[in-house]
Amino acid sequence: MKTISNRNSISPQTRAGTCSNTACQTRKPNSRKLMRRILYLALFVLVLTRSGTTAGQNQSGVEGTWYGPLNLPNGAKLKMAIEFEKGTGLTMKATIISLDQGAMGIAADEVTIQGNKIRLTIEEDDVVIEGTLDKTSSAISAHWKKGPVNFPLQLKLVESVPGFRRPQTPKRPFPYIEEEVTVTNKAAAVKLAGTLTLPRSKGPHPAAILIQGSGPHGRDEMVGYHRPFLVLADYLTRNGIAVLRYDKRGTNHSTGAYSNSTIYDLASDASAAVEYLKTRREIDSSRIGMIGHSEGGTVAPIVAAESSDVAFIVSLAGPGVNGRDTIILQDLASAKIKGATDEELELIRRVVEPYYRVPLDEKDNAVAKVKMQKIYDDMTDEQRHAYRYLKDGWTNQVDHCISYRSTLEYDPKPILMKVKCPVLAINGALDVQVTPKENLAGFEEALKAGGNTNFTVKELPGLNHLFQTADTGAFAEYIKIEETIAPVALETIGNWLKEHVQ
Repeated sequence: MKTISNRNSISPQTRAGTCSNTACQTRKPNSRKLMRRILYLALFVLVLTRSGTTAGQNQSGVEGTWYGPLNLPNGAKLKMAIEFEKGTGLTMKATIISLDQGAMGIAADEVTIQGNKIRLTIEEDDVVIEGTLDKTSSAISAHWKKGPVNFPLQLKLVESVPGFRRPQTPKRPFPYIEEEVTVTNKAAAVKLAGTLTLPRSKGPHPAAILIQGSGPHGRDEMVGYHRPFLVLADYLTRNGIAVLRYDKRGTNHSTGAYSNSTIYDLASDASAAVEYLKTRREIDSSRIGMIGHSEGGTVAPIVAAESSDVAFIVSLAGPGVNGRDTIILQDLASAKIKGATDEELELIRRVVEPYYRVPLDEKDNAVAKVKMQKIYDDMTDEQRHAYRYLKDGWTNQVDHCISYRSTLEYDPKPILMKVKCPVLAINGALDVQVTPKENLAGFEEALKAGGNTNFTVKELPGLNHLFQTADTGAFAEYIKIEETIAPVALETIGNWLKEHVQ
């Protein structure tokens, strides 16, 4: 997942910092396109998050995590999990997870349980999962169906998915109030499904709105079977701060379209979340702020620059430099941790700088594509050798990078100069997606230039883009690390909020 600027990575769109040579698509392809792929790869919908509401009856024996293989016609098996949890009233929710496809959650549109019969639907993709719970309530024998396509799915009840221990994921019951809510963005005709967590202590409480990184993320910003926003919301609520987190428009249970949304659309949704919290008597309307990760660190300042209702901003690895520079820095940082020498990094720089300049200078997409391809074709042998560190599909990235022209153009500094509320900006020292030195400096310079004196900029040693304790910061480590968010990151956020908000 690219979470640079996510529903997500953390993100743009404009969308800052989402297109890169190594993975120039922070947006996941839509589920209909994935559907066509299943006939070849036998896994269409398991990469994406879907939307909707659920309903269920007689849920005893089903609640929990179920894990097993999806058996494909060629003999291959895909590791898959389904998590059932109670919804409101007698309803059940189900989240489908493909471990082999990055562990992105797919929210079932409908969950029906009749006796030992279970049925899940993903409506847009016309997918049905039907199964039977065995007499011991420890196994489900199911089939994954799409029209004539029918694959066996064998699931067993497990404490946790093998190989994916996530010890920080909170377990119910919680020592606070958890409420399913709907935020309406009237101007966009979008309804955002979310979760509001409220301390049980006497209010009104300060509140934080969580804004995900780039990509079609749900409210928990699931990455590699981690749920960082669930962990963060739990930590803050236990410490006296109400938290609202919601599915991005067009994902999980929220309406609207994610695929053509811009960063300003996401800012409009975040503004609607502020307005919603102002209507809640449990919330102190003078102490509502935003915590944005990566792209969310770009969205939050847009809202704060236009509204005095935003009392604070916490930027978690938010871009502080323009999109083109963010992407170039990401490419170089990624190559460096893979072993590129200083000489090789310079050779790479001489390629990627003009490459990412083309979409900015050439507005004709067809012409831009030819020019970008020519840069690749004209590389010297030395450049080609150095470029092996970024070899994942250059030609496949051209169309994506052109489509992210607005990302390349976006500059957060003019917006940050207008932000007058208190700001905390933190990055992990090992972050290779939003490099800490340059981006934190960008935050500091812009806030100072705008006359904001109430801000804190901090680099946290040993942490990656997701604020996990890491070895190198490489993307591949995200899913391997059991820690979801390092305690020092949670404490840094919590202590700053106590000082500035509580």
